[in-house]
Amino acid sequence: MKLFIQTIYEIVGWKALIPILLILFQALFEGIGVMMLVPMLGFVGIASEGGITGSINSFFTIAFDIIGFPKNLITVLFIYVFLISCREMLVKTKMLLSSKIQHNAIQTLRSRLYVSISQSEWLFFVKTHSSDYAHSLLIDVNRLGSGANTLIQFISATIILGIYIIIAMSLSFTMTILALFCGAIVLFVLKNKIMSSIRTGKVETGLGRQLHLIVMEQLSGMKLSKIFCAEERSFYRFRRASFMLMENFIKFANDMATTRMWFGIISVVIVSIFVYVSIEVISVSTVTLLLLLFIFSRMMPQITSLQQGFQQLLHVKPALTSFLDMEQACKDAAENIVKDKVSTLAIEDNICFKNIIFRYNKENEYDVLKSVSFTIRACSTMAFAGSSGSGKSTIADLLMGLLYPDSGEILIDGKLLSPELLISWRQSVAYVPQDNFLLNDTVRENLLWASPGTCDDHIREALEHAAAKEFIGKLPQGLDTVIGDRGVRLSGGERQRIALARALLTKPQLLILDEATSSLDVENEKRIQESIEALHGNMTIVIIAHRLSTIRNADQIIVIDDGRVVETGTWDELISKENGRFLELSRI
Repeated sequence: MKLFIQTIYEIVGWKALIPILLILFQALFEGIGVMMLVPMLGFVGIASEGGITGSINSFFTIAFDIIGFPKNLITVLFIYVFLISCREMLVKTKMLLSSKIQHNAIQTLRSRLYVSISQSEWLFFVKTHSSDYAHSLLIDVNRLGSGANTLIQFISATIILGIYIIIAMSLSFTMTILALFCGAIVLFVLKNKIMSSIRTGKVETGLGRQLHLIVMEQLSGMKLSKIFCAEERSFYRFRRASFMLMENFIKFANDMATTRMWFGIISVVIVSIFVYVSIEVISVSTVTLLLLLFIFSRMMPQITSLQQGFQQLLHVKPALTSFLDMEQACKDAAENIVKDKVSTLAIEDNICFKNIIFRYNKENEYDVLKSVSFTIRACSTMAFAGSSGSGKSTIADLLMGLLYPDSGEILIDGKLLSPELLISWRQSVAYVPQDNFLLNDTVRENLLWASPGTCDDHIREALEHAAAKEFIGKLPQGLDTVIGDRGVRLSGGERQRIALARALLTKPQLLILDEATSSLDVENEKRIQESIEALHGNMTIVIIAHRLSTIRNADQIIVIDDGRVVETGTWDELISKENGRFLELSRI
């Protein structure tokens, strides 16, 4: 509870005190309204018999005389209606503020976590399921927002209940203490049911993440699911996870309902005992008894609200723990970068890898790259060849500054690629992967995503260099044509040409093509290849090759095998080496 209050207070600050202040006024109006029942009962013939009720009656008589109000039932009823109306207006205002606090908490927490995720190291990011990030951003945060609203209602019920207890004690201290003691016994008896909310909350978090993972997997693999007629198997996985989550919800609802049921039953028993003792043992006056019964009838909904609110807060606690753990893990893995004085970094001479050693698992002694050294000349085309898993894409990630070597140095014109240069360097690099990321938006918005504010002339120039201008001109709305989810309305070659145009639009110093043509047909591969060759000499190009035919005209080819540089040279030099690794790859 304390951690949850601290988290919410960090977000909304002093604004959280406004609903509490309104609650205090609400409780005040409610308390005065209850005391107004004393003169009201007097006017209907049930006179007070001294004690606290007589004092209350005398107070209102004096107050009416001072103000000049007539002492009759209509005046009392009018004031009672006025007080309760004020209370209801305060309740409305409090509900609106509570809703604002709830959604402000959701927005702030979601933004805070998103920033932490986006600023974490790439190596950390890829080690966690994207569905876990999505679940924390969408589901956990919504649960926390609901928890914030529940917390305000919990505080509201606590304050109002406190006012009722004070009034009840002033009427009959003994009977109020007896009722509170019985209530404490009820809470103790139902403790296990109440605390089980934490367990169901933990299960909900785990099952929610599992369901999120299944949904994302099945939707991304829907095409293959249809091809292999696996819809039923996919649905079975989804239904099973969804059913388990439903069962957990039902268990939590059952715990809540069971606790409320026993609260209701035992409350009736307590009230019955209370009435019997008041009449037969203590001989409480009729007015006092009626007031106590009225107060206790008003207290019961508040007690029920407290019980349910407490259970809901316990149920939300695992979501808070999950959220904070995710946020802290992202912060611990935050990139050590400097964002001051950011500008593009020109390559005047070369890029140099010096004795680079890299491993993905720092606790594992297995090196993905083993003392890799090479130099890429400015405005040259360098290609990397090798079998799958040899370390080519790892080199590309190191070149982009996404990964950091465990040993060795990456030098740009003799300058170490340090945190101070990282952002400037990334702004100088463009990347075209095999599986491209495209927005479900227009062609124009996909291009401007990488380079906001670029004019149409530069867009047309980039499209021309990427051999994409012709086919985009044939689209129904040209640049303003929506291309669908991940560019589904375009062919593979068209998607790659848009991706290449987007990369060129940033006017990069270094263009990295990571097997960008490996999934294309011969015709589209040829078009992309011609576009790349037309860029030769205008920028530094690095090609990660799957098909060796795409790197025939590279200035230099480096062959990677098991994380080591085993051969270096031009196409003709490497292909002429008998028993060479490159020759072996060309025959596969």
